[in-house]
Amino acid sequence: MSRMVAETGIPAAGEETIAPPRALALLRPLQLAGPFVIALLVGAVVLFASGRDAIGTYWLLIQQSMGGTTQIANTLVAATPILLTGLATAVAFRSGIFNVGVEGSLYVGAFAAAWAGFTLKGLAGPLLIVVAVLLAAAAGAPAGGSMRS
Repeated sequence: MSRMVAETGIPAAGEETIAPPRALALLRPLQLAGPFVIALLVGAVVLFASGRDAIGTYWLLIQQSMGGTTQIANTLVAATPILLTGLATAVAFRSGIFNVGVEGSLYVGAFAAAWAGFTLKGLAGPLLIVVAVLLAAAAGAPAGGSMRS
């Protein structure tokens, strides 16, 4: 027998969903933006307490992360490994596995790919990319620890 999941609307394996009431659906944007706004306010308090200008700091953050195409590209380059690590963790949790080593797998795989890039210079570019990705997967996969939940 499956249990009903109402709070997220996203069923886990073998579960059904029910639609939330209309009033709760209207609060969904607040649920998404609320933690972000609270984090900004807490950050502003910490900046103010340390004698810094919170508005100037946040303006600089926006300029340096979204001020142009180069800044946006740099932001995406820096955020992609974090996003993929979070995705890997989410997939593991949804399948009932508690994976505690995703970040370690990322670092070990990155080190293996970098090693391949530096030492296998004689390979053609596309072949080197394939070898580096396969080596990263082979090195990173056993580095993560997981447990059945």
